[in-house]
Amino acid sequence: MMNRKKIEQILMVVGPILLFILVLLVVLSFNKDSENVFIDDKPPVDQNVDYFENISDMSEEEIRELVEQKRLVLQNFFKELKYYSISEVVDGYSASDDSNYIVIGESFLDTLKNILSFDTYSYYWNQLKEVAPKANVLINERIYMGNRDLFVDLFTNSAIATEGVNVESLSLVSANNEIIESIVDIKYCEENIYDVCQRFDRYSFILIFEENAWKVSEFTKQVN
Repeated sequence: MMNRKKIEQILMVVGPILLFILVLLVVLSFNKDSENVFIDDKPPVDQNVDYFENISDMSEEEIRELVEQKRLVLQNFFKELKYYSISEVVDGYSASDDSNYIVIGESFLDTLKNILSFDTYSYYWNQLKEVAPKANVLINERIYMGNRDLFVDLFTNSAIATEGVNVESLSLVSANNEIIESIVDIKYCEENIYDVCQRFDRYSFILIFEENAWKVSEFTKQVN
């Protein structure tokens, strides 16, 4: 029978060997698992965040203020736009024609011309026709007739819509010294119910720098 002293001598030799083997197995197992691990030190990307590319001479705050101000000016223009009844100011038209045509004064068109870019203003201008007022009607400006629905759609389906809307927001997309692109979300949502909307439309709202001023170039195009 092996005495105690001899057993202790054997353990002193075998123990370190077993410990070395155990450590070696752990290291090899860790290295094998590490081969299948991909470490991405980049921060997570939120797909719902809108990123704004700005290479203009203005700050993001200045651009947002400019865009919102131009949108409000255009919105208020159509809210305050006044029409003449064609039957009251132009010969040859009766009251039944009032539901089909409108007459606009030159002063309102001059204001619109200062708000819109040349091409966008031309779209509306080309759908108007100058008419002469009745001899017994005093109008101190030139007047133009057009279809009554010329501007109607803007109140519901555009970046300046005011009807069927109770939530709206503006996101900047990109900007340089010649063009600013943004998107306006137009929504109608149930009150007190989070994110339940009967309507959610998005419209492009673009400004271009023309004739030394920022003017609205697009506000009716729907985007995804």
